[in-house]
Amino acid sequence: MDSSLHATLGLLLGCCLWGAWGQTKIHVSNGGIWGTWGAEQSCPGNSFAVGFSLKVELPQLAGEDTALNGIRLLCSDSSTIQSKVGPWGWWGLVMKCPSGQRLTQFRLRVEPCRGLKDNMAAKNIEFVCTGGVKLRGDGLCRGKWGPQSHSCGPRGICTIATKVEAPQGKGDDTALNDVYFRCCRPETLTPTTTLPPTTTTQSPTSTQPPTSTTQSNVGPWGSWGPVKKGLSGQRLTQFRLREEPCRRLKDDTAANNIEFACTGGAELRGDGRS
Repeated sequence: MDSSLHATLGLLLGCCLWGAWGQTKIHVSNGGIWGTWGAEQSCPGNSFAVGFSLKVELPQLAGEDTALNGIRLLCSDSSTIQSKVGPWGWWGLVMKCPSGQRLTQFRLRVEPCRGLKDNMAAKNIEFVCTGGVKLRGDGLCRGKWGPQSHSCGPRGICTIATKVEAPQGKGDDTALNDVYFRCCRPETLTPTTTLPPTTTTQSPTSTQPPTSTTQSNVGPWGSWGPVKKGLSGQRLTQFRLREEPCRRLKDDTAANNIEFACTGGAELRGDGRS
């Protein structure tokens, strides 16, 4: 056979396999058993998933609990996509991979079937970014974490589909039960651009007090305490949290305090609960 024909057939076969791998479906084995699958939704153009948020119903104590109701992906072009979503709960904080990284792998926290008791199915999800960073959602703490899905590698995730049970009226509601994703196509990967080195001038350390403050999502209760500062010229560089574990149907408080470490080694402990 002519060598040029060999090359053409090899190229065609390679393109077919390359494209098929790029749209690989990744899933987990511990998803819930109830509900129907929603339509697949994909990030537009050559964009890809860089973050996510969850729609979660908090424990109802005397009522029906559904826990996880929806998963929304944040795409690299700042758009968002979601598949089928349950009617209960509220959307939480957006969690994002570090700059330049993508969502590429996941696992689900699921409560197994409890027979005639209140079933909730999926409770939480945890993603892995292409650089290895793990992003755990703000779902509920009951149930068990299942195994990791396969990884999409550097291409990351581009498509989502969710399995959601419709409201059951007087029956047991479970809302979101399962999810799968599809990997991005190869064309979403752009060649790495090497920029020429630039010369930077380091400014002297400022000893002026801060003139502004920043904060993210804040709860509505309580009052702000006094500001605690490190020594002049030092910065906050490390932290740890004091948390109360899940108490199931009892009153949960979650995070109770935080302690920062400064660049010089000094520790600044907040005035939360001890």
